[in-house]
Amino acid sequence: MAQYPAETRPHVAAWADAVPLAALPSGPAATPYLQAMSIWFQLLRLVDENTALRSRRLTETQDGPGAVKGGFSEVLAAQSFSPAQLENMIEEVSVGPTLTAHPTEAKRVTVLEIHRRIYRALVSLGRSAGPPPNALNC
Repeated sequence: MAQYPAETRPHVAAWADAVPLAALPSGPAATPYLQAMSIWFQLLRLVDENTALRSRRLTETQDGPGAVKGGFSEVLAAQSFSPAQLENMIEEVSVGPTLTAHPTEAKRVTVLEIHRRIYRALVSLGRSAGPPPNALNC
């Protein structure tokens, strides 16, 4: 977590850099430490998602779409549908958005925008370092 809040919360930055980590303060004093850990885990999740996506795309590129376990291609290949049957099924599919009254994860718009910028930077790095994305699995 190095350099997270060094300018605004140097005590939290010092705590994050300590090896081993010291115990968290209790009560309201713990808030900035918990916020720092929350941000750290959110960033790790973004990196993990991006790494999994790049790995899946690499597998698809090297071994074909059917090599991705649980992917659409693998499931479809396991079925014995004729092209005519698939065409009929596709004509019957109805796709639409699902809106919920209570989101499962509420985040400030500013935090979401920061996450988007970080994710876009990760994707940009991935484009220059990895295989091209499959249009069906973006």
